[in-house]
Amino acid sequence: MTALRFIPIQLTFCLAFGIGLSRYIDIQTWIILLLVLSGLCYLGIHYNQRDRHSYTFEIAVAITVLLLGILSIKLTREKPDPWPQGTHQWHLKIRKVLKSTAYSDQYLADILHINTNSSKGQILLNLTADSSQRRLLIDQELIAMAEMEAIRPPLNPHQFNYKTYLQELGVYSRLRPAPGSYQVLSANSNTLPGIAASFRKMLTDSLHSSGFKGQELAIIQALLLGDRIDIEEDTYTAYKNAGAIHILAVSGLHVGILLYIFHFLLGFLDRSPRGAVFKLILLVTILWSYALIAGFTPSVLRAVAMFSFVAYALYLNRPSNSFNILALSMFFILLLINPGLLFQVGFQLSYAAVLCILWGYPRICRLWSPKNLILRRTWQLTVVSFTAQLGVLPLSLYYFHQFPGLFFISNLLIIPFLGIILGGGIFITILAAVGSLPKFLAALYHSIIHTQNQLVHWISDQQDFIFSEISFDFPMLIISVCLVISFLWCLEKPSLRRILIGCWIFLILQLYSIFVLLRTSEEENLWIMHQGSKTQLLHQAGQSMTIYTNDDIPARSTRAFSIGENIRRQQHRSLGNFYEYRRADLVIVGKNTPVYQLTLNPRWVLLTNSPNLHLDRWIDHNNPQMIIADGSNYHSYVDRWRKSCQDRGIPFHYTGTDGALLLDPGD
Repeated sequence: MTALRFIPIQLTFCLAFGIGLSRYIDIQTWIILLLVLSGLCYLGIHYNQRDRHSYTFEIAVAITVLLLGILSIKLTREKPDPWPQGTHQWHLKIRKVLKSTAYSDQYLADILHINTNSSKGQILLNLTADSSQRRLLIDQELIAMAEMEAIRPPLNPHQFNYKTYLQELGVYSRLRPAPGSYQVLSANSNTLPGIAASFRKMLTDSLHSSGFKGQELAIIQALLLGDRIDIEEDTYTAYKNAGAIHILAVSGLHVGILLYIFHFLLGFLDRSPRGAVFKLILLVTILWSYALIAGFTPSVLRAVAMFSFVAYALYLNRPSNSFNILALSMFFILLLINPGLLFQVGFQLSYAAVLCILWGYPRICRLWSPKNLILRRTWQLTVVSFTAQLGVLPLSLYYFHQFPGLFFISNLLIIPFLGIILGGGIFITILAAVGSLPKFLAALYHSIIHTQNQLVHWISDQQDFIFSEISFDFPMLIISVCLVISFLWCLEKPSLRRILIGCWIFLILQLYSIFVLLRTSEEENLWIMHQGSKTQLLHQAGQSMTIYTNDDIPARSTRAFSIGENIRRQQHRSLGNFYEYRRADLVIVGKNTPVYQLTLNPRWVLLTNSPNLHLDRWIDHNNPQMIIADGSNYHSYVDRWRKSCQDRGIPFHYTGTDGALLLDPGD
C-alpha cells in the first residue's frame, strides 16, 4: 500500500492507535509520562547509532509515539473531582452555544467559582427556553443557584448515548437552574473564541439587515461561517438524505479558495527578499483566523491544518505530497490541539473522505479519459463524489444507518457551482459588513441559495433512493473498512492475490451477516420501554416485533430499537391488562383497572397512568414478585410506591431513572 510507506502516515497511525487504546488502559499519568520520556531519551541516544539492518529503532519510535497518544488523552481528559452535593452558587462563563430544544437552551460553560471558592471544570448548562429573553453569547457570565446533576445515560436500548458524547468533550455533569434562580452579569472578560463569535454575529446581523432571512440565511451562515445552529430540522434532513450534508461543513474547498485568493492578492510580496516569509506568515494567520471565526469545527481544523502545510510548500516552491500533508495535519491536530477529536464523528468522516479521494481518485480517473471537456469534468466530479462516499460509507452506515443513493446527482448539480457560490458569498458578506451591498446583488445571491435549497429538497424527496434503517454494528464497521482498503489496494496495482484478499474479506462480511441473522432469529425478548406520559411494550420474536401501546405515533426509541436489533417486520397492538410471557404473568394496572379482579401472585406488575390504588393493601392481597412503574406516572406516586416496596422487600423498577426493563422470568 503506497500510502502506508510514508513516515508521517506511520507516525500518525501510531498516535491515533495510542489515543484509541487509552480508552482501555487505566494507568496513572505519571507512569505514562515517565515511559514517554524514557522512550525519547532512548531515541535521542541511539539516533546516530541505529542499525540499518535491524528494526529495533523503528519499533522504539512506534511505541514512543503510541505512548504519546495515550499521554495526550490522559492530560486533556482527566475526570474532575466530585462536585459538592446540594444547592450552591455557581459562577459560570459560556464557552459554546449548543442547539436549543423545544424546552431549553443549551450551553457548554466553564466553572469559575463555587460559592466564593475558585474552581475549574466544564459542564452542560440547561436554561428553560424563554422567547422573551435573548440567548446567551460566548463569554457571557452568570451566577446561578442550583444543584449539580450527573448526565444520565439513555433510558432505552440502542438510543444515542449523549452522556458518552459529552464525556468525549470533557463534560461529565450538568446544571439546570430554575427560571429566576440565575442572573446574567453585565461585566465579562473577553476571550478569542468570544471575540470570534461576536464578529460572526456581526456578519450575520449585517446579512440579515441586507435582506437575507429564513433558511437561506441559515445556509449562508453554515457555508461561510461554519454556524449550523439556525438550520431547521427538515432542511438539515433534506441535505443529509440528498448526500449533500458535507456542503454545510466548512472544509477543504472553502479554505482552499481562501488560500489561493490571498496567495494571489499577496503575490507582490514575493518581489522583496523577506517578503515571501512575511507572505507565509500572513497566509497562515489568515487561515487560522478563519478557523477561529468558523468555530474550530473538526472539518475546518483538518482543512486549515492541511492548507497551512500547502502554504509552506508554496513558500518553498516545491511539490508537496498530499498523503504527507494529510498525515501531518492530523498529527498536528491530535497532538497539539485536541486528541479527543479522534472520537468525534465529523473528524472521522472528514479524514476518511479526503484519504479515500487522495488514494482512489487518480487511479479511477485514469480508467477513462474522454476528450470532450464537459464529459471529462463530469467524469472527474463523479469520481470525486464516488471516492468520497466510498470513504465515509462504513462510518455513515455505523453512525447514521442510512445511505443516500442519489449523492452523485446532488454533487454533480451543486459542486461545479460551489466555488462560485463560496467566492461570491465571501464577496457578498464583505460588502454587507461595510454596508455597501447593492440590493440587486443581495436578491441575486438569495435566489441562488434558495434554488440550491429547493434542488436539495427535490432530491431528498426521492425516497426510493434513500436506503435507511440499516442495521450495522461495530464488527461490520471494521470488516467494511478493511474491504474499502482492499478495493483501493487493488486499484493501485491489480493482481490475483489482491483480488483474492478482497474476495475473502467480502466473504467474511457475508458470513458475519448470516451469523447476526441466525442469532437474531433465535431471540425472544419482552421490553418495558420508557416513554414520557405513555406506556409501551416491545415483544421481539426473531426479526419480528410487536408494539403494545395505546398511542398511534411510533416513538423514536422504537426506530432505534428496530435498527439495533435488525427488526424487519413490525405490528401494533392495543395495550391490554394481562400478558403471559414464558409461563410468567405480567399484569398492567392503569387508571381505571379493576385491580382486585386481577390474577393473584403475578411475576410482574406494571403501574401506568398513576392509578389510584392503595399499593400496600394490594401487595398484601395479590403478592406480586416485582413492581414496575413507567414514565406515564406522577413522580410523587412513584416515590410513594418505591417506599412501599422497600418496606416489604419487593424489587421496584422505575423506567424514568433505571431505564427500560428487559423482563426475564429466570431472575
